[in-house]
Formats: sequence, C-alpha cells, structure tokens
Amino acid sequence: MSNGIRWTQEELAAYLRSFKADAGVAVPIADLEQYPEHGLAKTHEDKEVHPRFRIHIHSKRRRLADPDGISCKATIDGITKAGIIGDDSADWIESVSFSQEVSKVEETVIEIWQSL
Repeated sequence: MSNGIRWTQEELAAYLRSFKADAGVAVPIADLEQYPEHGLAKTHEDKEVHPRFRIHIHSKRRRLADPDGISCKATIDGITKAGIIGDDSADWIESVSFSQEVSKVEETVIEIWQSL
C-alpha cells in the first residue's frame, strides 16, 4: 500500500452496494469516542504489532468550505468499518491531512498510505 488507493466511480458504487443500509441511511452516524472509564485500558502484553497509516482527504467542491468545516470523523469510521484499517486510534493512524479545491464536479478523494 505504498501508493494511495484510487477507485473509479463504478468500483466505489459496487463497494457501497455490498453493505446493507441501516434504515435507509447511506452512511451511519460516526461512532463517538467513549469515556475512558467505560472501557478497559490495554496493557503492554495486549498490544499487537501492526502498521500505521497516513490519510489524506482532498475535497473538490463548487465553493470552498471553511477550513474547520471539513470533518473526517465519518470518513475514518467508514474506513475502519470496511476493514481497511484495524482501528481509528493513534495506534493505527499516524496523521490525517486535508486539502480542497474549487471544481465543477464535486467529489472527495481519500488517499491512504502505510507509514514506513
């Protein structure tokens, strides 16, 4: 995965059709982080060795959004739910970056690289 993953519109549509929508919602509501006291902390013995990833989200829009108006929470939750990465924690994700440009065609390009 040294190169970013790029899907055609047809590949993305086929992938999205493979999921059953919950109550007609195309994208489920993002899972918010739970309070730490509600879960068990991992010990060093429980830690697994796995790769870390860098994620870049590029948004093409008819008009630019405020820099703080672009959220990636739902995107990263979807990448995790799809099994592309194992978790949305800092143990798995090294960095997330954003960019945007004005375009007549609106689309979002998500690139994922495995950190070296």
